[in-house]
Amino acid sequence: MSTLRARLLDAAARLYREGGLTAVSTDALAREAGTSKRAIYTHFKGRDDVLDALLSARFDQLGADLGEIEALDAPVRRKLRLFAERVALVPGEFPAGFWGELLRAAPEVAARARARREEVGISALARLLAQGAASGEVRADIPVPVLARIASVMAEATLLVEPPPGASPLAVADAALAVLLDGVLAHDGARA
Repeated sequence: MSTLRARLLDAAARLYREGGLTAVSTDALAREAGTSKRAIYTHFKGRDDVLDALLSARFDQLGADLGEIEALDAPVRRKLRLFAERVALVPGEFPAGFWGELLRAAPEVAARARARREEVGISALARLLAQGAASGEVRADIPVPVLARIASVMAEATLLVEPPPGASPLAVADAALAVLLDGVLAHDGARA
C-alpha cells in the first residue's frame, strides 16, 4: 500500500472515530492527511470508496486474527471463547451508533461490510462450530448453518444496540456473544 493511501486511511479512521460518518468528507480528509483533494482522488473514487477501504482493512485484520485462533491446537470451547473475545473488540474500533449511521448514509458500503462480516466472521464461526459438533463440544441437535445464521443476526442486532449509560459497545457485543456461546455449547457443565 502506498504511503499516501495508508496516511489517508489513517486520517479517515481518526475522523470517523472522532465525528462519525459525517466527519469523513473529502475536504476534512485532505486537511487531516495534509494533502489535496486531488491526491485523494488518485487513490479513491470518493468518500464511500475510502470507507470501503477502511472497513476492508479492518476485516482483513479480523480474518487474520480469526485464522490464528482456528489454527490453535486447543479444544473448540477455548477457540470459541477466543473468537468471542476477538469479535467483541470490533464495535470498540468505531464510534457508538456507527452501524446505524452507515446503514442510513452509505447503504452500499453497509451492504459490502455486511457481506465481508459474513465472509470473515460468520464463516470462521461456522467452521469452529462444525469442529465442535464433530468433537461433541457443541450441540449437535441444531445444524451448524442454523447456528451460524443465528450468530449473523445477533451480530447485526448487536451493532444496532446503543450501549446503556456507562457501558461501551464492547460490553454489549461481549454480552451478546456470551448469550450465543451459552446456547451452543454442549450441556456437560464445562465452560469455554
